Amino acid sequence: MRSSSSSRCRFERGRPSRGACAHRLGVLLLAAATRGVPAAPTLAVEPELLDFGRVRADDTSLVRRIKIANRGNEPLQIFGIESGCGCAVAQVEHEIIPVGAATELEVRLNLRGRRGQYRRDVLLRTNDPQRPNLPIPVIADIISPWELTPSGVAFGDLAPDRSATQSLRLVFHPPTGRVESVAAADSWLQASAHAETTGVWRVEVAAVPPYPSTGWLVGRVVLATDRAEIGQLQIGCTAVIREPLMLLPAELRLTPAGPDTHFMLISGSGAAGVEIERITLDGRSVKWTARRLSDGALQVRLSALPTTPEWDGREITIHLTPAGAGPLRLPVRVVYDR
Repeated sequence: MRSSSSSRCRFERGRPSRGACAHRLGVLLLAAATRGVPAAPTLAVEPELLDFGRVRADDTSLVRRIKIANRGNEPLQIFGIESGCGCAVAQVEHEIIPVGAATELEVRLNLRGRRGQYRRDVLLRTNDPQRPNLPIPVIADIISPWELTPSGVAFGDLAPDRSATQSLRLVFHPPTGRVESVAAADSWLQASAHAETTGVWRVEVAAVPPYPSTGWLVGRVVLATDRAEIGQLQIGCTAVIREPLMLLPAELRLTPAGPDTHFMLISGSGAAGVEIERITLDGRSVKWTARRLSDGALQVRLSALPTTPEWDGREITIHLTPAGAGPLRLPVRVVYDR
């Protein structure tokens, strides 16, 4: 009776073949290493530090790209990208990365009004259980005839009825410039400028309700100067207007050939105090699991969702406890590639 080489070492002149035994040993070690490994995505970023080098502040072509790969055994979903200021704009090509695949994250800098060493973190939020919030440092050495500290305004999280104010310091090089006018380009911003000493100005920027929407807000303040080589300066302003509970993404896109697993994120100031009771799609129960993140947010995994045309335009409903906390609703869109 003959045995296959995968289940038994081959013999040469009464002794086992070294190649056959080595193959068998490798198979056994691989099986032992992978047995019991939980299914999860694994985020890999290359490079993990984005260095623009020495750049001019008025350079409008400051763009670099980062490779984002999924080395795990479940689809990787990107919930959001935060840069902390209007000076760095980051966008990703694909929000869902299949197992073994990769996409690109593009980072574009606007460094007008900045001088000296620049460092910001682009925060990548994903469903990787080991690194759900990954900061990617972005650095540069900036040459400029003026310096604004800080280089932009990031109000952070604000309640819908809360205002906030931040101060900036504008220094001219050499110290011979002045601010002739200041104006807020967006209705939720107010701004003013006052001279401290020759060539040094203090700029006050305030975020004032009512805000145009919840979620991520981006605005700008425009300063007109008397220096011909500088002209107008634009200050980027950002804020995140938080409701007690926020749901990401804003829409769930399903494709017949797409992944069987999808992810949602429940965040906000009240996320730590709620639990999921059940999840339904047009009244029918949906398979789900959830895990609590370190910041109190809930990461939700959905599986076995229907992708036929009649489900396009329906809503997923997340029922929460305590009863006054919900429900949350997520629109469903079924997309067919043409």
